[in-house]
Amino acid sequence: MIKQQLAGAAIISMSLLVVGCANAYQSSDESQSYSSSKVGVITQQTSAGSILADTQGMTLYTFDKDSQGVSKCYGPCEQKWPPLQSKSEIDAKVFSTVARKDGSLQVRYKNQPLYLWVGDKKPGDTTGDGIKGVWHIVPVAK
Repeated sequence: MIKQQLAGAAIISMSLLVVGCANAYQSSDESQSYSSSKVGVITQQTSAGSILADTQGMTLYTFDKDSQGVSKCYGPCEQKWPPLQSKSEIDAKVFSTVARKDGSLQVRYKNQPLYLWVGDKKPGDTTGDGIKGVWHIVPVAK
């Protein structure tokens, strides 16, 4: 009986730890790094300044043709510009998610869907910035 109670207490403690970590990304200061535990986004220092990146340090981009917070990048576009996806819904002050046509969830920053660029080969690369005048890195003000 005591072993079962201890096991139950351990499970509850681990559950509280996981919930606490999942909420760690929320910050009132946008210039701080965002924990990867839920949002999947960090700030990255590059030659272009402090920008948003995924948890691997790969630069994130926005697309000018997106409208009302919804992606317009599908088919061949999404092959070159994969959407930053989330496993669960996010509804926070700065970050949120939007459903894509296939039902997956795409992360948004200030209502702008976020993308990666296949041309970036290593963390900190920003080779997608300015492509066709519609793709842009996401600067984070200090």
